[in-house]
Amino acid sequence: MGAIKFRANSYNPEELNGKVAVVTGAAAGIGKATLMVLAQSGAAVIGLDQDTNGLTQVLGWSKSKSLKVETFQCDVSNQQKLRDAFKFADSTFGACDILVAAAGIGLYKDFLGISEEEIDRVLDVNIKGVLFSMQEAFQRMREKESGSIIAISSVQSNLSLEGCVVYAATKAAVTTAARTLALEAGRHGVRVNTISPGTINTPMLDRDLSGMNLKAREEFVERVNQANLIGRIGDASEVADAALFLASSRSSYITASDLKVDGGFTALKNF
Repeated sequence: MGAIKFRANSYNPEELNGKVAVVTGAAAGIGKATLMVLAQSGAAVIGLDQDTNGLTQVLGWSKSKSLKVETFQCDVSNQQKLRDAFKFADSTFGACDILVAAAGIGLYKDFLGISEEEIDRVLDVNIKGVLFSMQEAFQRMREKESGSIIAISSVQSNLSLEGCVVYAATKAAVTTAARTLALEAGRHGVRVNTISPGTINTPMLDRDLSGMNLKAREEFVERVNQANLIGRIGDASEVADAALFLASSRSSYITASDLKVDGGFTALKNF
């Protein structure tokens, strides 16, 4: 539905100077936008994803802007590969100060038609992948006595939409896990929060719409526009800006919170 948009001259290249960030799901969508925003704000960023082509594009973009970005091909549901990725980050830029766990997959399907393999894959990526990522990050942040962990959840963690049983269950688990980890992390100076986006212009949305004809796509987009208070689909950079806020010292008194970036969708509840 379009490329990631950025606000001109809106990022301070010294805001995260000296910080190291790990971003999962960094090859596309919210993860890619977040990597871009953190890097433009001065952080050294390691981007993790399975998509090698997408990671290559990210590297090309970062080199064109002389930013500190490296990538690592990784399936976040594979704990050993994830450990290797964090060790790569340690040796490249140092132990992470910021984690944005954005890797996730959608599943929009009638519940009775979902296979065991489909359920396992969504659970592995959306829950285990987040938990493994938070473990690796928290281990390092606890030693540093500081850090910010941000997990990307969804408005579907507390607002139900038809055809999203498994996906919604995983996002509710992410929100609850992050809030509960905040209890352990706080005494070590580590903050843990989630972001719950509404409908965002990402490749995941494109895949969801790919099976629709033009009229059905237009009707869906119009329903989304009418279902929030802003009247449009959100851009991935708007979620990334929220992640930047939670990663920075500007949110130093915020933990165990869920920040909704949904244009008022959960307030309106009209879908």
